Amino acid sequence: MKIAILVREETALKCTGRGCLKAFQQRKDAFSRYKGEDELELLAFTHVGGDLDHKIKKMMKNGVETVHLSTCIRSKSPDYEELMN
Repeated sequence: MKIAILVREETALKCTGRGCLKAFQQRKDAFSRYKGEDELELLAFTHVGGDLDHKIKKMMKNGVETVHLSTCIRSKSPDYEELMN
């Protein structure tokens, strides 16, 4: 499974991404559904700023199958529902 992680642009300015990457590597929290899956590959880790449609198209072209929205998006982004769609 090839995935991408999206974070808030504002958060990306001060966050190292450690929590998201640790959860990914340890298959916990949002990534617990991948426990036992050996072929999990992180293809992109980026923020939602800029031309998000272009980013999504490029990710899909590069084989991303699932895009995870970070906890910071879920808890702090007013357009969370729109991003989910």
